[in-house]
Amino acid sequence: MREGVWTQLRVDQGTEFVLTTFIQDCLAEYRPEQNCAPWVATSSVHNLRIERIWPEVNQRVNYPLKRVVVAMHEQGLIHMQDDVEKFCVSMVLIKVARIGVQRFMSSWNNHHMRASIGRPGATGTPEQCFQQNNRVASLMHVHVPTTEELVHLYQQRGGRIESSGRFGWDPIGDDMQLVHERQRRLELNFPSYEECFNSAVRGDNQPLQQTIIGCIRITFNIVNTL
Repeated sequence: MREGVWTQLRVDQGTEFVLTTFIQDCLAEYRPEQNCAPWVATSSVHNLRIERIWPEVNQRVNYPLKRVVVAMHEQGLIHMQDDVEKFCVSMVLIKVARIGVQRFMSSWNNHHMRASIGRPGATGTPEQCFQQNNRVASLMHVHVPTTEELVHLYQQRGGRIESSGRFGWDPIGDDMQLVHERQRRLELNFPSYEECFNSAVRGDNQPLQQTIIGCIRITFNIVNTL
């Protein structure tokens, strides 16, 4: 929504897009074109252009990180039945994976496309095609609700949505000063998230292992001083 509102969104038939379609309906009057429905739901098998990206994301980002975590589990370095360790593993992996996803997006948006059946004029890069065919209508900040406001509005109008459950438990999560202190110690004493990702892609498990174990130890050390 920060980028604007599309003329039409295409989603699959899962329930994870209820807020996406809801806000698209709410902002329908601001769309650049009004001659079609704000959104359309189709089977994911008909969304091949976007669906085919996921195997590449898995190959470039998820699988290298998964390999490290599976190896740590098999070696007894992490214990996923412990909610605190589970949270620390998740927290580090999300931040490391974000670096990989951002790199993938930059690479994808700037890769050269060849013309093909169904899109004979689609040459250049995705970023160039986006700039040439941008049909997003800009929005004023006042028109875009926060996530909390959107959820509340959706529920007010009869919608039902479940809050996402936490993966594990962060015993210091309610104290931002302690959260920042954990991050400071991590950055000072352990490999950076960028180094963790670079090494995992090369097949080197050590940096990511060190940072995950470091996060676990720092968290327990902080708890023990309370």
